[in-house]
Amino acid sequence: MKNQNGLTLIEVLASLAILSVIGLVLWNVLFQGLNYSKKAVSQTSMQQEANLISMELTRIHQSHSTYKIVNTGCEIEIYESDSSPQPFKTYSHPDLCLKGTTKDIDHSSSRDLELTIHDKEHSENTFNLTTTLYKLKGSQNNEN
Repeated sequence: MKNQNGLTLIEVLASLAILSVIGLVLWNVLFQGLNYSKKAVSQTSMQQEANLISMELTRIHQSHSTYKIVNTGCEIEIYESDSSPQPFKTYSHPDLCLKGTTKDIDHSSSRDLELTIHDKEHSENTFNLTTTLYKLKGSQNNEN
Protein backbone atom coordinates (compact mmCIF):
# COMPACT_ATOMS: atom_id res chain seq x y z
CA MET A 1 0.00 0.00 0.00
CA LYS A 2 1.35 3.39 -1.06
CA ASN A 3 1.25 6.55 1.06
CA GLN A 4 -1.05 9.12 -0.65
CA ASN A 5 -0.46 12.53 0.98
CA GLY A 6 -0.92 14.75 -2.12
CA LEU A 7 -3.94 16.23 -3.88
CA THR A 8 -5.16 15.14 -7.25
CA LEU A 9 -5.61 17.59 -10.09
CA ILE A 10 -9.39 17.14 -9.90
CA GLU A 11 -9.43 18.11 -6.20
CA VAL A 12 -7.36 21.24 -6.87
CA LEU A 13 -9.58 22.31 -9.77
CA ALA A 14 -12.76 21.71 -7.74
CA SER A 15 -11.34 23.76 -4.86
CA LEU A 16 -10.43 26.63 -7.20
CA ALA A 17 -13.87 26.58 -8.80
CA ILE A 18 -15.61 26.72 -5.41
CA LEU A 19 -13.32 29.52 -4.17
CA SER A 20 -13.86 31.46 -7.40
CA VAL A 21 -17.65 31.32 -7.04
CA ILE A 22 -17.46 32.39 -3.39
CA GLY A 23 -15.03 35.20 -4.30
CA LEU A 24 -17.29 36.50 -7.10
CA VAL A 25 -20.31 36.54 -4.81
CA LEU A 26 -18.41 38.43 -2.09
CA TRP A 27 -16.97 40.87 -4.66
CA ASN A 28 -20.47 41.58 -6.04
CA VAL A 29 -21.90 42.14 -2.55
CA LEU A 30 -19.04 44.52 -1.71
CA PHE A 31 -19.51 46.65 -4.83
CA GLN A 32 -23.31 46.69 -4.52
CA GLY A 33 -22.86 47.98 -0.96
CA LEU A 34 -20.42 50.66 -2.11
CA ASN A 35 -22.76 51.80 -4.91
CA TYR A 36 -25.72 51.93 -2.53
CA SER A 37 -23.65 53.92 -0.03
CA LYS A 38 -22.60 56.46 -2.69
CA LYS A 39 -26.20 56.85 -3.84
CA ALA A 40 -27.43 57.34 -0.27
CA VAL A 41 -24.75 59.97 0.41
CA SER A 42 -25.65 61.77 -2.84
CA GLN A 43 -29.38 61.63 -2.03
CA THR A 44 -28.75 63.07 1.45
CA SER A 45 -26.57 65.82 0.01
CA MET A 46 -29.28 66.73 -2.53
CA GLN A 47 -31.95 66.80 0.18
CA GLN A 48 -29.82 69.03 2.42
CA GLU A 49 -29.09 71.39 -0.48
CA ALA A 50 -32.81 71.58 -1.37
CA ASN A 51 -33.74 72.33 2.25
CA LEU A 52 -31.09 75.07 2.47
CA ILE A 53 -32.22 76.72 -0.79
CA SER A 54 -35.88 76.45 0.22
CA MET A 55 -35.18 78.06 3.59
CA GLU A 56 -33.19 80.91 2.03
CA LEU A 57 -35.82 81.48 -0.69
CA THR A 58 -38.49 81.67 2.03
CA ARG A 59 -36.46 84.41 3.73
CA ILE A 60 -36.06 86.25 0.43
CA HIS A 61 -39.78 85.89 -0.29
CA GLN A 62 -40.65 87.28 3.15
CA SER A 63 -38.23 90.22 2.98
CA HIS A 64 -38.57 91.37 -0.67
CA SER A 65 -41.69 92.68 -2.33
CA THR A 66 -40.48 91.58 -5.78
CA TYR A 67 -37.84 89.18 -7.00
CA LYS A 68 -37.21 86.92 -9.97
CA ILE A 69 -35.73 83.39 -10.12
CA VAL A 70 -33.65 82.56 -13.19
CA ASN A 71 -32.11 79.16 -14.06
CA THR A 72 -28.73 79.44 -15.76
CA GLY A 73 -27.22 76.07 -16.58
CA CYS A 74 -27.06 74.27 -13.27
CA GLU A 75 -27.36 77.41 -11.14
CA ILE A 76 -30.25 79.37 -9.68
CA GLU A 77 -29.93 83.16 -9.70
CA ILE A 78 -32.18 85.52 -7.75
CA TYR A 79 -32.76 89.06 -9.07
CA GLU A 80 -34.43 91.83 -7.06
CA SER A 81 -36.50 92.87 -10.08
CA ASP A 82 -36.83 92.31 -13.83
CA SER A 83 -34.51 95.27 -14.50
CA SER A 84 -31.71 94.24 -12.11
CA PRO A 85 -28.45 93.74 -14.07
CA GLN A 86 -26.79 91.48 -11.48
CA PRO A 87 -28.27 88.75 -9.29
CA PHE A 88 -28.10 89.44 -5.57
CA LYS A 89 -28.00 85.72 -4.75
CA THR A 90 -26.69 82.72 -6.71
CA TYR A 91 -27.07 79.08 -5.73
CA SER A 92 -24.66 76.56 -7.22
CA HIS A 93 -22.95 73.33 -6.25
CA PRO A 94 -19.90 71.70 -7.85
CA ASP A 95 -21.45 68.20 -7.93
CA LEU A 96 -25.16 68.98 -8.30
CA CYS A 97 -27.33 70.55 -10.98
CA LEU A 98 -29.97 72.91 -9.53
CA LYS A 99 -33.24 74.01 -11.17
CA GLY A 100 -35.94 76.12 -9.52
CA THR A 101 -39.30 77.51 -10.60
CA THR A 102 -41.99 79.47 -8.81
CA LYS A 103 -45.63 80.11 -9.59
CA ASP A 104 -47.82 82.76 -7.97
CA ILE A 105 -50.82 81.49 -6.07
CA ASP A 106 -54.08 83.31 -6.90
CA HIS A 107 -55.06 86.17 -4.59
CA SER A 108 -52.27 85.71 -2.06
CA SER A 109 -48.71 86.74 -1.41
CA SER A 110 -47.58 83.10 -1.56
CA ARG A 111 -45.73 81.28 -4.33
CA ASP A 112 -45.35 77.61 -5.10
CA LEU A 113 -41.70 76.59 -5.38
CA GLU A 114 -40.43 73.53 -7.21
CA LEU A 115 -36.76 72.60 -6.85
CA THR A 116 -35.20 69.82 -8.90
CA ILE A 117 -31.69 68.71 -8.05
CA HIS A 118 -29.75 65.95 -9.77
CA ASP A 119 -26.26 64.55 -9.47
CA LYS A 120 -24.00 65.67 -12.33
CA GLU A 121 -22.19 62.31 -12.43
CA HIS A 122 -25.32 60.16 -12.13
CA SER A 123 -28.23 62.03 -13.68
CA GLU A 124 -30.70 59.29 -12.70
CA ASN A 125 -30.11 60.25 -9.05
CA THR A 126 -32.66 63.09 -8.66
CA PHE A 127 -34.37 64.87 -5.78
CA ASN A 128 -37.54 66.99 -6.17
CA LEU A 129 -38.88 69.39 -3.56
CA THR A 130 -42.24 71.12 -3.90
CA THR A 131 -43.20 73.65 -1.25
CA THR A 132 -44.97 76.97 -0.77
CA LEU A 133 -43.17 80.21 -0.05
CA TYR A 134 -45.28 82.43 2.17
CA LYS A 135 -45.19 85.80 3.87
CA LEU A 136 -45.88 86.09 7.56
CA LYS A 137 -49.06 87.91 8.53
CA GLY A 138 -48.39 91.39 9.79
CA SER A 139 -44.96 91.66 8.15
CA GLN A 140 -44.05 95.05 6.73
CA ASN A 141 -43.57 93.75 3.20
CA ASN A 142 -46.86 91.83 3.07
CA GLU A 143 -48.94 93.34 0.29
CA ASN A 144 -52.31 92.17 1.71
